[in-house]
Amino acid sequence: MAVSMLINGRESDTLPASDRGLLYGDGLFETVRIRESRPLLWSAHLQRLERDAARLGIPCPLSLIDEESRQLLQAMSDTDQREGILKIILTRGSGGRGYAPPDPVQARRIIQWHDLPPQMAERATQGIRVRICEHPLSENPRLAGIKHLNRLDQVLASAELGSDFDEGLMCDQQGWIIEGCKSNLFLVRDRQLHTPSLERSGVAGVMRAWLLEQARALPDIAVQTPGVVSRSALHEADELFVCNSVIGLWPLRELQDGEHLLRFDPGPVSRTLQRLADDRLLL
Repeated sequence: MAVSMLINGRESDTLPASDRGLLYGDGLFETVRIRESRPLLWSAHLQRLERDAARLGIPCPLSLIDEESRQLLQAMSDTDQREGILKIILTRGSGGRGYAPPDPVQARRIIQWHDLPPQMAERATQGIRVRICEHPLSENPRLAGIKHLNRLDQVLASAELGSDFDEGLMCDQQGWIIEGCKSNLFLVRDRQLHTPSLERSGVAGVMRAWLLEQARALPDIAVQTPGVVSRSALHEADELFVCNSVIGLWPLRELQDGEHLLRFDPGPVSRTLQRLADDRLLL
């Protein structure tokens, strides 16, 4: 059986109980789409990991992470597994009891292989069913944008979805729409592309940044500066879609907002950006 996880470069499936990622969510992660054994948006993922690790004061040995990731991809390729997900976790390592970071820090690298989720192509084509979750996002400008390991808000919001919904949208403490449980959100109105600001909460997704860059280069789409997005703005949108590095772009076909059920058709902006991703990222 192929290696499916490396810990500090060695095949293993166990962690010390003292790891601070387990104890306190003290770490970061990246989730990378693998296509034809190639990690997509690889440089962007590594740059974000390095940037966010610096914000948290965790050493980030990029050369080792790159080397070990390619080692795992080669092992999977040798067993004809060339399509999947690479998850990279960087923790502050072990440090004994107490919140104070150890000195010195010996970061721990965990690199995992996962299979792709089912029905990805169907959801990209037909669109998805989404609801607005009741559980709100926590707010902390110093952690906003970082893909850190503390995902308890997303866990509790995802528990609201059951089998009826493919994704949930989450609000901040003031009730502004911020993102999906596992995705970033875009809305389109009058060919203008909007996405929520992530200055106080949320994850600054790699795919979100890539789509904004691509959209700004298109002559017939006006990209607005990220700002507040209200629930009423969703009701008035011509198109809604979510994105992340694994799924690419999924348009919304239904949105449940309390007692209101909104229906959408995948529109021209969503389809244009999907085609760009297909052509340029091989998603």
